[in-house]
Amino acid sequence: MTKEQRRELTRLENSLQEWRAQHHRPTPIPDKVWSGAARLANQLGVGQVARALRLDHGKLKRLTGVPAKAATTTKPLSPVATFVEFQAAQFTQPANTITCALEIESATGGVMRARIEAVSPSDLGTVFRAFGA
Repeated sequence: MTKEQRRELTRLENSLQEWRAQHHRPTPIPDKVWSGAARLANQLGVGQVARALRLDHGKLKRLTGVPAKAATTTKPLSPVATFVEFQAAQFTQPANTITCALEIESATGGVMRARIEAVSPSDLGTVFRAFGA
């Protein structure tokens, strides 16, 4: 925040405190205050100005003309396998194999349950990756 922005915020804050001392709810805050706050919010951000002046964040955001952000995910979803096929030939080697019951939950909430016999532990990683777990 520059010195000029700090000075403008302080001026608006003082002006609003004086107005609040002289007026009681439900008297609306003057448009002059809202327009000054909106100008400053375009420079500093709506949240910072709304907190400092104790103004309604939603109304201040509308007055700045900032469009609402679309909901976004923090990480793009990668394609997830919808079907995993096991071929019997993969499980014919008895050395270093195990029998297990799996229950895997993906990041999107899908659940897969499977009982696998004679699978090598290294192949289990392939199953997990294919399901997106």
